[in-house]
Amino acid sequence: MTMDIISVFGPPAAVFFGAGGIGFVFGYAIKKVAKILAVIVGLFFMGLAYMDYNGWVKVNWQAVSNSTNAAVQNGLNQTIAIMNHTAIQVQNHVASSGVNEIGLFPIVGVTGLMGGLIYGLQKG
Repeated sequence: MTMDIISVFGPPAAVFFGAGGIGFVFGYAIKKVAKILAVIVGLFFMGLAYMDYNGWVKVNWQAVSNSTNAAVQNGLNQTIAIMNHTAIQVQNHVASSGVNEIGLFPIVGVTGLMGGLIYGLQKG
């Protein structure tokens, strides 16, 4: 007699482990793409600094620094706003629907997804 994960632990376990696998793949891919983009951006700035050093172009590094800092700050603010909005939606959903097995699926799925995503980012 074979026992699969769904018959032993129920559907929430299948959602958790399935989302964890998807999260791992996403995390692994995101880290690989981020590494490639970091190399490309680094080479671009290295080339720009070389051309500035040789006098071929004139770069206002203070303006580059200000623009970069503003873009990073804007991205962080948007990420925080999205996370806060999502947390409020989950809180309202759980409060209005009551807690049962079906109501826990989104929470179980997100928990598995985030665990897999973090593990994929570490291994990538």
